[in-house]
Amino acid sequence: MVKRIVWTKPALEDKLEILIYWNKRNKSNIYSQSLNRIFKEMTKLVRDQPSLGRDTEHPKVKYIIVRDYFIFFEIAPTEIVIEHIWDTRRNPSELKFRLK
Repeated sequence: MVKRIVWTKPALEDKLEILIYWNKRNKSNIYSQSLNRIFKEMTKLVRDQPSLGRDTEHPKVKYIIVRDYFIFFEIAPTEIVIEHIWDTRRNPSELKFRLK
């Protein structure tokens, strides 16, 4: 059975902030459209191969690295839940999930 991808509200807010930042910084939406496409492709890859994720200190949460971002996700019986997107250039003390 194929699992579906579910984005939590915080994950969608993270993604929106990132895309808006790049739109403003570049004065164009070309890079943010490309980045959004990459986020979608990588979450589909995780859906198809969840074992690609790396462990965090939270037993149900894993992450993948996408460019300068960590995408945190949880594997549920029927879905992959995207929890957060974290810019690795931010202060690590603010990171919600601790990496292993």
